[in-house]
Amino acid sequence: MKPAVAEATAPVLLHHGIGRVESAPSTGTGSSTPTEASELSDEDATAEEKRMGDADVEKAAAKMPRGGAEEARREIYGVGRNFNKELGTGAFRTGGEMKMLCDLPTMVEITRRNILTYAKGPEHSIRLFVQGSKFWFSDCTPEELLDQILIECSGPDTARDIRRRDAIDDLVPVCLCMCEAREPLEDGTPQSVCQWLFRHDVIDGWRSLRYVFTCGFDTHLLVHKKLKARYEAKQQEAARSSTLVKMAKMGSRAAAALVLTPAAFLELKRISSVSQYGERRKFYAHVVVELETLKAIGKENRLGSLSNVLTCVILEAYFAADPSKQRANVGNAVLFNPDSPHGNHMCMKVCSVPRKGCSLKATAAQLRRKRQQLTDAWTVMVSRAYALGHLPKRVNGWIETRQKNLDFLVSSLPGTERSTPPCTDLHVCREFTNWHPNIVYCLGLNGMVYMDFYWEVQPSFDEAGFLKTLIERIGPVRHHTQLPAMY
Repeated sequence: MKPAVAEATAPVLLHHGIGRVESAPSTGTGSSTPTEASELSDEDATAEEKRMGDADVEKAAAKMPRGGAEEARREIYGVGRNFNKELGTGAFRTGGEMKMLCDLPTMVEITRRNILTYAKGPEHSIRLFVQGSKFWFSDCTPEELLDQILIECSGPDTARDIRRRDAIDDLVPVCLCMCEAREPLEDGTPQSVCQWLFRHDVIDGWRSLRYVFTCGFDTHLLVHKKLKARYEAKQQEAARSSTLVKMAKMGSRAAAALVLTPAAFLELKRISSVSQYGERRKFYAHVVVELETLKAIGKENRLGSLSNVLTCVILEAYFAADPSKQRANVGNAVLFNPDSPHGNHMCMKVCSVPRKGCSLKATAAQLRRKRQQLTDAWTVMVSRAYALGHLPKRVNGWIETRQKNLDFLVSSLPGTERSTPPCTDLHVCREFTNWHPNIVYCLGLNGMVYMDFYWEVQPSFDEAGFLKTLIERIGPVRHHTQLPAMY
């Protein structure tokens, strides 16, 4: 049965653009019709561009969303509730912008085809709708769904305006896609952008990267598939071990945990300490670095995993930028339930690192210590329960206070190993207006790592000094400090 269309008298009014918007004829470069542009002065052209952007939103808003009483609705759960209660005031849709080397018609056609294909799955993330504190998988046809979530824009302001328009009672798709033409490269290569806006109360960045952003690719191979195959191979190898060997390993781990418990408790005490948040200012930076460069740094200094490499190089720059910091509590996001099509399934592990004697190798050694691994197991277990909403309200508040005071959190996600059309840049647009905890989003895509720093820093923090140290260490392809247009 198809879902009922929302009645005009219902308390739900769609504020943002849903549906495919007819825009001015495009040449694939993002410019308006030449005859129109030549007749406008600079001042009139600016007003006309704004009018066209407003028209995108208004035309799209004329379509009421589908999705209603027929589908089984579920309660928004876990950490998603924090976003949900601040929606429209302190929180807006999370954004992801991919710059692609293809013209706008090609980008729209690829995205259109993939949405129709993915929508054949009854519980694919692309089918999620949300209203109030409930979410569900819409049972509308793929064509109806496409008409509501794919938007062809005529200007860069549309994504920003739509990102900010949700109200708590709106009945809307969880994911929206805006395709827009951009100026071609100097050699004439066409460019376009695929911009996804998603509701962070229903899905997190991993689910968006895996299930939603990939709609913009004609072909792609996920890094997750390789990692999953490697993990399953290890599990199979462990399963083939004899019972005696398994029992010996369990006994050894239990004994080690008992010996390390006092030291691990000391680590917990350190990462649980908080200080007054105090005066802060916002700091944003976008840094793009080759994956092989980070791997080379890790190999040369024996830093271990890519997550450790990122933590070590960022912490080095952090201490260089703020001489008042004698110790830093740094977190790493940990993914669980990677195959779930909904939810915020991210927990974390935290390590407290002193400035004294700090170096890349020293930081990596501390991250790998046995007592730190035991502390990580505890923090992952508790933060996972927090993410799922299984803890009492008072405990949630205790955890949130300590999260807010983290010096920084590294959220690294594997994207695609290869994809077409080529993606030349990827920006993340943070959902909350308050940037705490300090998060650096590190997304891997086709041999590049795209880093977005959303931090609130103290007056003693030297932004130029931070970037100088980081750039000297990792040698990025490019970097800048201008927020994404959709923010």
